[in-house]
Amino acid sequence: MKAAVFSDLHLRYNQVLDFKFELPDDVDVLIVAGDISSPVSESLYWLNENVSALGREIVFVAGNHEHYGEVYEESMAEGIAERAKYPHIHFLENEAVVIKGVRFLGATMWTDFELFGDPSAAMTQAFEMMNDYQAIQTAKDGKYYRFRPTQTKSYHDESRAWLRTALSTSHDGPTVVVTHTAPHRLSIAGEYARDGLTPSFVSDLSAEIEEFQPELWVHGHTHSSFDYVVPGTRTRVVCNPLGYVEGGYMGNRRYENTEFDRSMIVEITRKP
Repeated sequence: MKAAVFSDLHLRYNQVLDFKFELPDDVDVLIVAGDISSPVSESLYWLNENVSALGREIVFVAGNHEHYGEVYEESMAEGIAERAKYPHIHFLENEAVVIKGVRFLGATMWTDFELFGDPSAAMTQAFEMMNDYQAIQTAKDGKYYRFRPTQTKSYHDESRAWLRTALSTSHDGPTVVVTHTAPHRLSIAGEYARDGLTPSFVSDLSAEIEEFQPELWVHGHTHSSFDYVVPGTRTRVVCNPLGYVEGGYMGNRRYENTEFDRSMIVEITRKP
């Protein structure tokens, strides 16, 4: 199987961007690792209008930005309800789908804030500085509140437990994990190696990778491109995010991630 991979188009911010695809005929599926637009239903609509004409199956997980300006629970519920309109778009949240013998396991994954060993400090800094906790609301007992790091950690724990169970279930074919949050320390750009907000972008799921060794793990969120095999495993990790684009027309645009490859194709095969 061949898959096109991308994430982090941020179309609410990059409104001047004319983002079009031309895929080779032998590409089977598009893997979209979140942060396309907001709310979730708008991302699904955009994928249907702009990508579905290519006639491929789409595997999509939501990013944090899918909920900006929204109430998290309502954004997710609306997206889950809307996906029935688009049978070729597989919006996954702690869910699996098998396409042409390849198993895809998908979740936003959020974060546990444990990356640097001080989750309390990481959560405090995230709450003070991450836009997630300003731009996303949560609902409880009919009232609305600011989204909080304790919630994202809870969602991470839930997704991680689900993923371990899913990975431990045998499948006669390749397995691909799709998350928005990065799953390994090798997905940290050098300039963010000691940044206090990095635990908000990366969780260390190396234990799951080493134990279960899925063939491929696709993520977004970091706005830096990555393509590596986790040492000692067969698992390839790929991140191909656009990030933010400044300026108007092509000649004047400044791309946050100059390594973004809109034609990136990954081959998925069963590895021994």
